[in-house]
Amino acid sequence: MGSRFTASRPGMDLVMRQLKPRGLMFLDSRTTPQSVGEQAAQEFGVPSIVRHVFLDDEETLESVRRKLAETEAVARRQGFVVAIGHPHDATLQALAEWLPTLQGKGLALAPSTAILRKRNGWD
Repeated sequence: MGSRFTASRPGMDLVMRQLKPRGLMFLDSRTTPQSVGEQAAQEFGVPSIVRHVFLDDEETLESVRRKLAETEAVARRQGFVVAIGHPHDATLQALAEWLPTLQGKGLALAPSTAILRKRNGWD
């Protein structure tokens, strides 16, 4: 239902009215191309970031591994990446293999707030 909700402008306006006074950010998972979340966040002055890579739209180990390679490529190209996924067996296995390799590749996990700061040049 999240995809349907993020496509609802009245719903997103309601969310943004709640996030703004609390000083919270919005992460749009972009599970639908009809999402109005980022636009609403910008209009309400709510800091926001969007997902770049969806790891497990196909729930196979090889597919998730390919998406993790894509995650690395996007991170190298733009200096950061937001990847999301579900706790499916294939996703968890691929992450368990991939996470220990990050440091050797010159990559690091970071909280979403660090990505927000980087994207907005707040550092």
